[in-house]
Amino acid sequence: MVARATECDGDLNEMLQTLSKRRDPNSTTDLVDQLLKAKTECLKSSMECLPALKQVRYRVWPYIQELIHWPHKPWEPMDFHPQVVKAKMSCNGVGNHTMFLLHMWKSAGWSSMDNLKAVSNGYDVIQAFEDNYAWCEQLGYNGISQDQRSSLTFVREPLSRLISGYAEIERTYKAGRYDFLKQAEEGSRERAKIFMDRFFEDGAIYNGHVKPQSEYFAPFSSRCALPIEFVGKTETISEDWKKFMESKHCDAASTPFSNDLGQHPTDDGFKNAMENFFNEISLLAVDATSTSALRLKSVLDADGYAYLRAFCWLLLSDYVMFDYDLPEHCDEPEMLRIMEQTKSGR
Repeated sequence: MVARATECDGDLNEMLQTLSKRRDPNSTTDLVDQLLKAKTECLKSSMECLPALKQVRYRVWPYIQELIHWPHKPWEPMDFHPQVVKAKMSCNGVGNHTMFLLHMWKSAGWSSMDNLKAVSNGYDVIQAFEDNYAWCEQLGYNGISQDQRSSLTFVREPLSRLISGYAEIERTYKAGRYDFLKQAEEGSRERAKIFMDRFFEDGAIYNGHVKPQSEYFAPFSSRCALPIEFVGKTETISEDWKKFMESKHCDAASTPFSNDLGQHPTDDGFKNAMENFFNEISLLAVDATSTSALRLKSVLDADGYAYLRAFCWLLLSDYVMFDYDLPEHCDEPEMLRIMEQTKSGR
């Protein structure tokens, strides 16, 4: 269901040229409207989710090109169907209430899956779409009455997720299409720069570990969607888990979320780096115990934080959709104005 660029209003090149010239600091209304539309449509997994995200991508791209002198056209958002858990639980007085959990990669997905398994009386994993062509049929969301189903997922602050995603890619993707990383030594600044360039080119081959989280919400078709009722945050996962379970009157509300379950085998250095990162929500807080994290930080820091600012423009839909504050140094007046306007619902 990936629309071609020619389906957008006018030619894409002409649109980008027009947008690149439209740098009036007071002319942010159109982008704000598109961001708010994307937030609304994606949270309900409507067919307008991807088109809205594409319109946002086209509008932020001139800022990215200007910051990092990028010659390429924007890579387009695509739908993505990861693992989904269907768990039978006692909620709202019903013993076979079906809880759907969307596994958001690099956002405490394994931990939330194992916690759900621990409190369920029936547990089924719908494997990722690329490995399972019966995904839509097995999901069976529309076949369950509305009062007997619920859905949730957890998201993560986009910058920390990028760093963790890079760690995962460098650790596990050793060959095939990711041979391009071998142009530089593992753990080097050069490799981190190669990764970031590929990220801006095509999302590091549309890799789910660094794919914008907003794109996870897009449906495959009008009959194959998973609307998400509750979006919790990894940073407050214990509190959010309890709040959601209580809102559904689930027996599981009495069982605290356990951080010891479902730990992903990410390098300990990155785990320590992320703990320090969250203490201050700052790139400066990335710990020296993670060499690769520091190398990526040096790339993002360079040239007046050009790559970091470009990343913030690219992930603006995630920052708006999940109500995260922008990282330190993503403080361009126009970007801050847009964030303020989206938060006020303008």
